[in-house]
Amino acid sequence: MRTNRLLASLLLSDNYTIDAKRMLAKIRFVHFVIRVT
Repeated sequence: MRTNRLLASLLLSDNYTIDAKRMLAKIRFVHFVIRVT
């Protein structure tokens, strides 16, 4: 429920694209670190 509310707020916010890119960057970085280690 909390995640859905968070996603809804992101979709409604003007900074959604920026937040989405930030999230993707974090996820990619984490995956990269996991692969290297």
